[in-house]
Amino acid sequence: MTPEEIVLVAVAAVVTSIVGGVAGYGTGSWYALFAPKGTPADVVEKLSHATQEIFSDPAFEKQFLTPNYTFSIAKGPKDLRDRIQKDFNLSAPIIKDAKLTVE
Repeated sequence: MTPEEIVLVAVAAVVTSIVGGVAGYGTGSWYALFAPKGTPADVVEKLSHATQEIFSDPAFEKQFLTPNYTFSIAKGPKDLRDRIQKDFNLSAPIIKDAKLTVE
C-alpha cells in the first residue's frame, strides 16, 4: 500500500485523491534524515536501520505519530530517493505552468 492509499482513522471522513478520482496524484508532508555526500554506506545503513526501528515501535507511533495525524513511510535510502524523485516529477510541471518563483 502506498502512502497515497492510506486513510488515517482520525480523519477518515476526508476524501483522498484516489477516492476522489484523481489517480496517480498524491502528495503530503514528509520528513527525512539526510547525511552529507560521501558518508560511508555502513553509516548510512546503520542510521537507516535505527530510524526504521524507532518509527516502527508501537509506543512511538502512539505518542508521536497518531496524535499528529501522520504515519511512517520510513524504509531506506533508495525509497527516499524514489519518493523525492516522484514528488519532484509531480510538482515540477505544476510549478512551471503556474510560473511560480522564489522571492
